[in-house]
This record gives sequence, structure tokens and C-alpha cells, in this order.
Amino acid sequence: MAQQAPAPGGSRGRRAGHPETDESSQVAALGDPDYLAPAIASSIDTTSVLLPLRPSKNYEPSVLLCGGTTPRRIDLADDSPAWRTTGTRPPNLNGPRYNLNAVLLPSGEVFVSGGVANKENDDTAVRTAEKYHPDSNTWDRLQDATVRRNYHSVALLMPDGAVWTAGSNMNGKPGTATRELRIETYKPWYFDRQRPQLISAPEHMAYAQQPEDAITVEVAHADTTKEVAVIHTSSTTHAFSSDQRYVELSFSVVDARHLRVIPPPTGGIAPPGMYLIFILDSARVPSHGRFITIAPPDKAMLDRQISFAEARHNLIARLIADGRVEEAVALVAETIAGYRRYARLAGADVMRVGRDLASLADQMTGAHRTLEATAAQQAADDIHHDNE
Repeated sequence: MAQQAPAPGGSRGRRAGHPETDESSQVAALGDPDYLAPAIASSIDTTSVLLPLRPSKNYEPSVLLCGGTTPRRIDLADDSPAWRTTGTRPPNLNGPRYNLNAVLLPSGEVFVSGGVANKENDDTAVRTAEKYHPDSNTWDRLQDATVRRNYHSVALLMPDGAVWTAGSNMNGKPGTATRELRIETYKPWYFDRQRPQLISAPEHMAYAQQPEDAITVEVAHADTTKEVAVIHTSSTTHAFSSDQRYVELSFSVVDARHLRVIPPPTGGIAPPGMYLIFILDSARVPSHGRFITIAPPDKAMLDRQISFAEARHNLIARLIADGRVEEAVALVAETIAGYRRYARLAGADVMRVGRDLASLADQMTGAHRTLEATAAQQAADDIHHDNE
């Protein structure tokens, strides 16, 4: 089963099965004063980012910690997860940038901006932005900002893929008299490229895992689409964006203008809420995003799903009672599939499904149809195992 990713901070979390692992203590052991525990859990000076979650890697979570002189990264799916130094930062960016902001871009990179070397002195502002590449563990130097950003600054991803930056208190002093009211936007590298076109997408999708549960999106050129991803819309304060999360989605091409996209499997991978959905081409150039809500299916949908499966089940029982066994058997595969689809939905009554499938297995056994009885019992066992 897919792993449940941590909250984006993730820095004090303990990995399941490894209660002795305390990542914050590991950082402290490195002797880096910028990230000493317990300040790592409560600091408003540095930040952390949950890196993109990908189905090809079973949604294994990794966290980037930055703002100090030396950025750190931890890959939580490792057998012995530990904080490690990332690749070298760009030249002339070898000091701290406290009160920074870090934003996940639709290209899968992390944009880092703002911050100061001395929290009480805006003259130490770090105006040069940086970009982290999670796949290669490397950094790039970007353009300088016009506005200095210190305490109470924010940065947010916009639907077109730009980054909106605002706020700050002069020399880190709170109060209305020290407010920075200028707003500045940063347009990443892909604004100079031809952007893929995401023409339309549903306003909602529910958690799912199978091709039959997919949503359909319309694009200008399906054959050039290499990735589909959603990014949780975020809220940021005190150098930390607690909601941002990048989740890649599996997809298949339907025709020249349509993709079938499989939603995230669970709320552990993509918590319920508002997201932006993007498509990317082979050069990782993203489209403009469209808002989409991800949430568990509502009760009405759950009721419809289980009612459909149980109606088929009841019809099988009537056909067997009437001696029409072959007609009954012809409905078994679709009935089992209906129970499986329902059981994958958040909020499903899996105990009810187990009882229904056990009953179906007994009916098939009574009708001397061993193959169908085995299939029904196997489905019941699979559902029980998946929900242990």
C-alpha cells in the first residue's frame, strides 16, 4: 500500500517502525547552530518543504530543510533515515537566510526567496533567489528581488506558475509602522517557453486507485503530456507554508485531446482541500493550473456504489433460486468489481462488503461454481488485508 506522507514540516516526525529515530536530534548532532533541536520544531527563522510525492516511487516522502547556511534533506523511506547535506548552494550564497520562504513550483522544483543574514538588520537581506532540484539534489542561482523580505514575509504559488511575494517588517520589528507594503512577483524559467494547454478539468475528484475511477481532462495535445500533478493551495506565515504539497498523478492518453487521470489514492497522500492541477511536457514545462477540489466521496455516492453492487448480488440470488445458474454466474465478475470499487472509497463499510462477498462465495459454492466462489472469497480477503 502507498505510504502516508508526513506533514510538510516533517522535521520532528518519527518513522513508522523506527520509534528510536528522532530526526531533530540527528540535526542537532550535526552541530549546525541554524537547526538545533528543539528549535527545529518551533523555529520561525528557517523552513522545510515536503518534496514531490510520486506514484512511481510509492509516494516515498523526502523533506528539504533550508534557511541555515547548509541546507539538509532527509529521505524518510530509507531503512535508516538521516539528515544529509544537499548539493552545494550557488556561489556567493553560502550564509544563512533567516525568515525566508520556499515554494513548490509546478515543474517540481523548489523556489527559495527572501530572508536576511541578521534578523534585526535589513541591510543583510539576501535578495538573490535560489532554486533546488530534488531529482539531482542541486541548486541554481536566480535573479535578485527588488524588495527586501524579513520577518512576516510570504510567498505563494499563483495559478499561472508565478510566485507572489509580499510582506515583511523592517529590521524584524513587528507593528504597523514597520510594514512593507510592496508586492513583487517572480516568473520562473518556464515563462519563456511554449506552455502546454490544460483546457478543462473537473472541479472535484475523489480518492481512487484504479483506472475505472479516473477523471477526464481536456488538453490541446495529449501526446506531448508527460506528467500530471496537483499542488495544494497553501497559506504561509513565519517562513513556513504548512499546506503546500506536490503529488504526481498517474494518467493515460484517451485520444488526441483527452487524458484519463487517476486521483490520489488516499488523504494520507493528498489531504482533502483545494489544489491546482497542472500538466507538464517532456521538458517539464507546466501548463497554467486549474483549481480542483480533492475530497472523500460524499455519503450519497457511497450509498449509490454499495446499492449497485448489492442489487446485482440480490439478482444473482433470485436467478439461482429460479434455476437460472448460468445467468447468475454471468453477473458475478461485475458484482465483485462493484464491491471492490466501493471498498476503495474513503468511508466505505468494509465489514459489510466482507459479509456480502462471503455470502456470494457461499452462493457460488452451493451452485457448484468453484471458480466464482474462489474469486468472491479472494476479493473478501484482499479487502480485509488492504484495510488492516
